[in-house]
Amino acid sequence: MRVEFRKRFPHSEWILVDTSKDLAEERILSREDHFYKGSGGSSTNDTQTDGEDDPTTKATESSDAADVDYSEWEFKPVDYPHVILDGNDEVATNAQKVVYVIQNHLLNNSS
Repeated sequence: MRVEFRKRFPHSEWILVDTSKDLAEERILSREDHFYKGSGGSSTNDTQTDGEDDPTTKATESSDAADVDYSEWEFKPVDYPHVILDGNDEVATNAQKVVYVIQNHLLNNSS
């Protein structure tokens, strides 16, 4: 996915959040109503429909989820210049860093 974004926006300044695989997996698994559930697949709560407990539906949906290729979401090394945000920091802390980068970019590129 990064490759496509970098092709489309070749002069962009990249700001990426860095976190451990374990923390990322924990956050992914805690998401509600999100299509991607990480390497662990979908939980049993995600396979229930309208509160019904249908074992056939669960088996089919679990099999379908296991067949989906999420390889583009895997952690991969970043081999180009980028600003690193610490995924363990508070959102407000990282947001302040992003604002600083944007302001700095605007100041340095204004005519």
